[in-house]
Amino acid sequence: MWQQKIAQRVRDIAHAADAEVAETIKRSNRPYFVLHGNICALLGAKDHLNIFIYDPIVPAAGVSYESNKSGTNARRITGFTFLVPSAY
Repeated sequence: MWQQKIAQRVRDIAHAADAEVAETIKRSNRPYFVLHGNICALLGAKDHLNIFIYDPIVPAAGVSYESNKSGTNARRITGFTFLVPSAY
């Protein structure tokens, strides 16, 4: 599945960012990447992959960030769409 390949790329990037980044399971089934707090989390589905980013520092052009309703530092990225390359 293409979701697994993209999730693996996110894992590789997270671990390459800092050797101390740890991967753990939270909420019984979601991989979280942590280093002095949450960095990001993954949640796969049949037709998409959710990537939750915690407290992004630099917003990307054309992408909006919304605070979640619980008041934590999690952000949801909206307005970001990409086509999955045929290689996946």
